[in-house]
Amino acid sequence: MFDCKHVFDELYRPAFRQVSEARVAASEEKGDVLPWSDIADRVLDHFVRYFEQLVGGMAAADTHRDNLARFRRWWRGIESSSTCLCCLRRRPQPPRLPCGHFVCENCVVVFGDRDGDDPWTFNIRHCFLCGQAPPSDVAIRVHPPTAGAGVLCIDGGGTRGIVPLVLMKRIQDRIGLPIPLQRFVKVAFGVSIGRSLAAARYTQTNSG
Repeated sequence: MFDCKHVFDELYRPAFRQVSEARVAASEEKGDVLPWSDIADRVLDHFVRYFEQLVGGMAAADTHRDNLARFRRWWRGIESSSTCLCCLRRRPQPPRLPCGHFVCENCVVVFGDRDGDDPWTFNIRHCFLCGQAPPSDVAIRVHPPTAGAGVLCIDGGGTRGIVPLVLMKRIQDRIGLPIPLQRFVKVAFGVSIGRSLAAARYTQTNSG
């Protein structure tokens, strides 16, 4: 078993020194000012505690879930549509939860409840951040990792917009699966009437 303190000193302490060396922090417990070295030691204490939980058999996802829950009352006043606040690593995906939070697709897979009928649909019964339960479960269908990135681009043309609809209907019939065509498309673009058709595709995907 490796020494987690050695890992922290080798990988994280130099970076921590670089961003914190010219800064200090106030201690709520003692009411005094802490130098960067003391702050780093406090971070190390948390690092060791989480490592011990993992060694003890606790899953990383459970550790992260418990850590988020500790700050639940602060999450209720923080929102972002550009960063998933659950992991701070990825861009969040629609839909917006009733509480105002967005989460990324990876966090939906890790913390959501898998649907029994569809392995790529996950139900969110409560917000992973603030814990608020929506009026009804939010079902999110994620993109299977083995599927390619389908792109749909629809041209304009006014009344000729019926042509793309007929073409998409033929594609749907040729596929021959009980799955709506919009489920095969990851990104949709459009010009003029094509934009309206692409927007309709996006609405149907997130409501179906």
